[in-house]
Amino acid sequence: MRIYIISMALISQCWSKVTLAQKDTLTFAAGIYTSYATKPYQPLWIVSNQYDLIPDNPQDIILDVSGKYSLKFKSFKLETAAELVGNLFAERYWVQEFYGKMKFKTWQITGGREKVRVGEVDSLLSSGSLAISGNARPIPKVGVQSNGFVPVPILQWPWLQIKFSLLHGWMGQERVVKGSYLHEKSLYLKVGKEAINLYGGMAHFAIWGGQKQNRQLPHQLSDYFQVVIAASSKSKYGHQGLGDHMGVWDWGMNYQISQFHVRLYTQSIFERGYVPLAQEPAKSKGMMLLSRDRLVGASFQRHNKKWIDHMVLEYISTQYQGGLKATDGKYNYYNDATYASGWTYYNQIIGTPLFISRRQASNYFIGENNSNNWRSIMSNRIQGFHVGLSGIITQPLTYKTLITYTKHYGNFHNDELFTPSKRQMNALLELSWKLFSRLSVKGIFGVDRGKLSNNQGLLLGVEWIY
Repeated sequence: MRIYIISMALISQCWSKVTLAQKDTLTFAAGIYTSYATKPYQPLWIVSNQYDLIPDNPQDIILDVSGKYSLKFKSFKLETAAELVGNLFAERYWVQEFYGKMKFKTWQITGGREKVRVGEVDSLLSSGSLAISGNARPIPKVGVQSNGFVPVPILQWPWLQIKFSLLHGWMGQERVVKGSYLHEKSLYLKVGKEAINLYGGMAHFAIWGGQKQNRQLPHQLSDYFQVVIAASSKSKYGHQGLGDHMGVWDWGMNYQISQFHVRLYTQSIFERGYVPLAQEPAKSKGMMLLSRDRLVGASFQRHNKKWIDHMVLEYISTQYQGGLKATDGKYNYYNDATYASGWTYYNQIIGTPLFISRRQASNYFIGENNSNNWRSIMSNRIQGFHVGLSGIITQPLTYKTLITYTKHYGNFHNDELFTPSKRQMNALLELSWKLFSRLSVKGIFGVDRGKLSNNQGLLLGVEWIY
């Protein structure tokens, strides 16, 4: 936390010294929403990938107020934003977003809570990245990163670009291991021009440090460097990376055709776990590029706005998880025995919302008396298809629809709860009508049908932007 405070102070100090601005912008936004569901919880797509904005209870009133200020001075750009959220019935009030940035040319230093998604999937209609999907609240972080894909330093070749990040975050106290840290880094390369290009890279995450049952876990600077390189720690039981490590590989292609933008992408997930001493070489298999477990997608966008101007098709499968051998498989995505809260933040899954968390399973009355209920993710072995569409019905009226079909197989430790597999359909229809240039109304209808949940819900809201 000390690093976070110092970083925010440095950014604020730099801000105060800028007196000759070339351009500054200030925006405000406010929204009020009301939600209703026929079950004691909301349908999947009403609450998912919303940064925990919508509470998962049958009725509520949601208030959302935000502001953003940016100032540009020569090659520098300073930016800050804040967002406050309140759920009146759930009596939850929190700072959803508060960050500061200092950008210089193609690079930036950042600190605070910021709404971000990590992983090269469609940002508008995807079911969600396997890394950071925007399903959970923003995690406070500080670090350095590029402004998207930028020319490679020194080389400056127009056909080669790089995207890079190195961040340190705080996972907070609302966890089994309290006060744990988040290490995050990513590296991507893009080859080609705007009309057609290929890209690939990876993002790596590790939850480490913290205190569990009055026992302080490794948290020194020397431990941090081991976390960064995902080094093993050896004990009589085997090799285990310090902390809970996971990540994704991303590969894809962008192609510009006249009025269309086509994007093909695939994302695979890897975890680093226990490996016996006798099988040490096998420990690298968790980072295989050609993993069977992956998300595959295709995105189509039209530049001229039509009735259908954006479409996404996706397939996801995470059944394999390294196989059935306990010594070289059963990765159990998003779960960890030490960091038992897993890949969640404030009880929301950070990655794909298609997995089922323990909180969601309790809604579905699954595994309430199961002896393995310490696991944060109850179903991470899934197979599914997803379709997303958006467009314009008439000039002031736009729509978005999501339809997802999944089969859930649980995890390797609760097969009896998901045998036979649980089939589920989740759908959403969102309509937005712009009444004036700064005022719009929104209506969202969500429905769940299947072996897990049969539910429907409605969200109505008014949004104002200045």
